[in-house]
Amino acid sequence: MSLRGVDKKLAKRACWQSKDGSEIIMKTDFDTMVWVAENYNKEGNKFPSSPKVDINILDIDNKVASVKLIVDDWIDYMHLYKNENNEWKIINVLWQYNDPAKHSSKP
Repeated sequence: MSLRGVDKKLAKRACWQSKDGSEIIMKTDFDTMVWVAENYNKEGNKFPSSPKVDINILDIDNKVASVKLIVDDWIDYMHLYKNENNEWKIINVLWQYNDPAKHSSKP
């Protein structure tokens, strides 16, 4: 998996329920996303072979954009910017599962 479209200052967040039941904001950074990309799906069985992908560009204005991505079980709202090399980079992601029950660390 390539992360070339992700800025090294990435902030990825989701509302989450901790083991004790309290609501928290779960945060993920670029280094964690690299680890996830390298390790999460090593067996190749975490995602369907033909995933449902729906990309909606919500707004583009000069050097910033807002995008909604729906892939199978989750939704990402992303902010992108165009860097000094004229490349679009993802800088912020707020995501959720379609099933709110999956937003929990409770057993």
